[in-house]
Amino acid sequence: MTHEFLQQWWRLTRHGLRVECAEPQRWLSSLLFAITILFLFSFAMGDIPSELKLQIVLSELFLCCFLVLQLVHQRVLATEEEDRAVDILVASPISYAALYLAKLSLAVVLCCAIILPFLGFMQILHGFGLFNLGLLAIAGLVILALSALGILLAQMTQKATGRDLLFPLLYFPLSVPVLLAAVQASFCYSQISSAGAFDLWLGLLGGFCIIYLTLGILLFEELVGLD
Repeated sequence: MTHEFLQQWWRLTRHGLRVECAEPQRWLSSLLFAITILFLFSFAMGDIPSELKLQIVLSELFLCCFLVLQLVHQRVLATEEEDRAVDILVASPISYAALYLAKLSLAVVLCCAIILPFLGFMQILHGFGLFNLGLLAIAGLVILALSALGILLAQMTQKATGRDLLFPLLYFPLSVPVLLAAVQASFCYSQISSAGAFDLWLGLLGGFCIIYLTLGILLFEELVGLD
């Protein structure tokens, strides 16, 4: 059963990656959007005190994760919707948990492919060592938590009237605790804030990952069945 589940997950994930690679404009627009955010912040802020630069860079990183993932989530289910493949999936013996995890994996891979070049640009521009294990782990947890939430909400609002408005109305408030925990954890790790609170904020961030991932696995089948 586990082997079959993993096979389904891998096939669905591989298919999603092939679609994204065949249509580069789907992820290229998100990458250009991230770079635009970088340069917009850099030029708008001008000269800032050196002791505040790292705080701003870290906040900019998680804001970029948040905005880029919103674009990814709203498009990650579009392929099945456009060619009505979801109707075939509903009638097939496929595991809905495998489908959810495949979409989650696709969103995580796309976001990482966008965020890593973004980190490189910021490191060159600001000179901070952002490629370290602690900050990458925090960014990974943020991407995982927001992706788990975003895929669930994208499926929930797939058939809703005014989904382009409804999705951000649900996504924004539920994402705020994740972003706050991530920013505070990164500040503690970088010794901008009290390092003693690092375990608390990191545990809170990990808790959101577990909660959103569990909700997605449990509810995704019901949401697909409503379409």
